[in-house]
Amino acid sequence: MKKLNALLHDITVINFQLVGKLVGRYWKLSAVFGVILAVLIPYLYFGQIVMHQKSVNFKAFSNKFEANEKAALADLVEGAGTFLKKGEILAIVNTYEFTTSLARRLVDSPDFSKFDFRDPKNKSNSAQDSLVECPDKECQLKVLAGMLPALYTLDADFDSERFNLTVVSRSNITTFEVIRNFQITLESLRYNDTVSMLDKQIKQVNELIIKSRADIDEKGGFDKVASGELLDAMISQQQSKMRSISERLNKEIDQLRYEQIRLKESNLSAKTKIGESEKLSYEKYSKIQHSIDELRQNIASLNSIAASNRTATDEQVLNQLKLQLRKNEDLLRGMGDIKRGLAHEDSFIKTQISNSSSFQFDYKVASARVRALEEENNLASKELDRLYTKKAEMDNHLLQLKPDLEYLKLLEGKLVTMKMSRSAVTSDVTFENYGPEVQDFKRNTFLRIAIFSFLFLAFILFLSLILIYTFDDRIYDEFEIIKCCDDLPIIGNTPNFD
Repeated sequence: MKKLNALLHDITVINFQLVGKLVGRYWKLSAVFGVILAVLIPYLYFGQIVMHQKSVNFKAFSNKFEANEKAALADLVEGAGTFLKKGEILAIVNTYEFTTSLARRLVDSPDFSKFDFRDPKNKSNSAQDSLVECPDKECQLKVLAGMLPALYTLDADFDSERFNLTVVSRSNITTFEVIRNFQITLESLRYNDTVSMLDKQIKQVNELIIKSRADIDEKGGFDKVASGELLDAMISQQQSKMRSISERLNKEIDQLRYEQIRLKESNLSAKTKIGESEKLSYEKYSKIQHSIDELRQNIASLNSIAASNRTATDEQVLNQLKLQLRKNEDLLRGMGDIKRGLAHEDSFIKTQISNSSSFQFDYKVASARVRALEEENNLASKELDRLYTKKAEMDNHLLQLKPDLEYLKLLEGKLVTMKMSRSAVTSDVTFENYGPEVQDFKRNTFLRIAIFSFLFLAFILFLSLILIYTFDDRIYDEFEIIKCCDDLPIIGNTPNFD
């Protein structure tokens, strides 16, 4: 006990000076620990498992319809607006379906024999041995599905939508293939989940549509809708018919007015009388005009003969013809211009008298056409009024069915939208781009192992020195005599030669 007291110090608690003396006193033991330290540090460092690590970030959206399969129809096909939380992602990647799918992709890989799925934190090879010893693929899938979760970790910052996937294994190819197939499996799983959920919703909407159609059909709703559409078509056709009749009627009325005016003017012209004196004057006028035309023709015939070829008789005849022409022209001018229109007027009057019966017939025909079109227009108007009445009655019946019809229309619109969404579904997982580089490292650095090994062996050496010192009965210096033999009687002092 007194030797243990010698190891204590009032200030430093442990008497490091004495400990230093013990290291030198028992140098063989210290040398053994030094050799152990020199061997242990390289052994521990180089004996570590080389880890191959790679990390990648990704995001995963959350679809609204995933939260509740019986969500309102208005929310069934809304786009993704929020991100999955860490707990939700962990719940997905730790499922048996996910780990089995990932294991199946790895087993199907042509490089499967090169993969090392042993836990990099555990030197035991029992799991890998079990995988190698599996007789069939199903056994390999079962064993590998239990080994894979030890190779990857998922982490996310607080309130962050980004996840960090870290894969650590004992080989580069294993790390890279696990992270690559993890991405493919997660994207495929999320895609299949989304498609499956949409298929369920589409099935539900189809069932609602069938039920809604049955309810409407039971009330005769579709027959009423068909009748209403037929009435709309008939009304549109009748309106078009009335427009056509109206256009024809307007044209016929214009034609009737024309025939009426023509008949009236023809009758007035036919009643016009030309006096006997005017007729005699006109006959005289006609004869003179005829004589002038003949004289002009004769003069023209004589003038066509060259002057050198004319005889004296020809010249005499030509002069007489010219003289006679001037006389007739003077007579015609003396009769005045009014006489010139008597022939045309007389001819016109005779024509109007002969056409009067024809114009009368045309007027009667036009009148009959107008009456027929007016009657046809009245009948069409009555038919249109009847159709409007039936349409009003049908609208009252359809008004009672309007909520059911609008509900069915909404369901059918949602069904079309959901089918379009179904055809355009993509995975809601987005991985950031990552290269093939994989980081190699050991768990503990050389300096860390050296420090901890030194401290551990120093502590063991310290305990060993204390133990040996305690059981060592030898006294090596005056300090130990003072500490251990303070109860011995003093028989004398050693001489001091200073």
